[in-house]
Amino acid sequence: MATFFFYLCAIVLFATIILAIIFRRNKTTSLGIILAGLMVCIPLFFLADWGLKNQHKAEINRVITKNHGTVIEIDKVDAKETPFYLEASASNRYYKVILN
Repeated sequence: MATFFFYLCAIVLFATIILAIIFRRNKTTSLGIILAGLMVCIPLFFLADWGLKNQHKAEINRVITKNHGTVIEIDKVDAKETPFYLEASASNRYYKVILN
C-alpha cells in the first residue's frame, strides 16, 4: 500500500508540473496549480511513509516469530546509533528491536 501512495504522489507531482507549464502565461493560475499539487502530495507522502514503517515492522515481527522469538518493542533509530554508521545511506532505515 505504501508503494501505491508513493506512485500516486509521483503522478500528482508530475501532473502538477505539466499543468503549471501549460498555464505558465497566467502566473496566478500556475501558482495555484503548484500549491494545490503540493497540498495533495504532502499528505500522500506522509501516508506512504507511515505505511512503509508499518510494512517494516510487520516484516520484522514475521521473521522473528517464524524463528520462535517474541518481539517486545520496535523503535526507529538514527544511523548514528548503529554499528553501520560508516556505511549508512540516506535511504536506509534502522530499527532497534527488543526481544523476549
